[in-house]
Amino acid sequence: MNVHLDPDSWSKLLRGQLGPAERTAVAGHLAEPCAQCEAFLEAQGPDALDAVLDAVTLGAGAPPGVTQLEAEAAGAVEAALAPPRPRARRRWAGALSGFAAGCMATAALFLALVGAPALGLRDKGHAPMPSLSAIVAVKSTDGSTQLRPLESGHAYRQSDEVFLTYQLPTESWVYLGRAGETTELFYPPSDPAAAEPEGVRPVMVDGVVHAYALSDLSGPQHLVLVTSKVPLTREQALQAVATRRLEGGSVSAVFLKVEPSR
Repeated sequence: MNVHLDPDSWSKLLRGQLGPAERTAVAGHLAEPCAQCEAFLEAQGPDALDAVLDAVTLGAGAPPGVTQLEAEAAGAVEAALAPPRPRARRRWAGALSGFAAGCMATAALFLALVGAPALGLRDKGHAPMPSLSAIVAVKSTDGSTQLRPLESGHAYRQSDEVFLTYQLPTESWVYLGRAGETTELFYPPSDPAAAEPEGVRPVMVDGVVHAYALSDLSGPQHLVLVTSKVPLTREQALQAVATRRLEGGSVSAVFLKVEPSR
């Protein structure tokens, strides 16, 4: 199986013609630096993705044959190709930049969303709930980075970074925070918050995919998604993050432990 990006595989990716096994193989390949794939992405340029991105941005859905997963992945590539932006907050690891980062963002979205239920589905008559998923960029001792789905309760190093992806079944106000020995609210990056449309998207700041750094953290941590039909004050959002409860809203969380880097 050819896992390198070329005109044929790129066309199949954008047309939604890659099967689950092929997607997994491509995602695993793109998680590591590849000069051939990076050169191919550079040759395509961001303009080739405009049609897909415009459809997603305008809420019109992806063009026929293009899955939501692949449209979001294409968006991550273009975001990574954009000029670097200033860091949003102290704990953000910073925007992905360059073509290797574009591969990383694409792979993260593949791994986060492959197999996720389609928006709008009902389970035994119940409406779908907002949900949070996470990919961890694990730093190896040799300096390489591997992308892995977050395992609940697993111990990660302070040198690792977390990519968060959330799914909204309806328009909602979105807040993200961390609850451990201390509690913090790290998204939205600025006030006031704005309602976000339904869909599946990675956490982005100024249109650029960002990672959440685990540096300076230790022990058990919850990364928490809070959604509401009405805007919340900072205090209300922090309380929901700390208690993981919100009357009239929804709370979803992922759990991990943080250990010092070796």
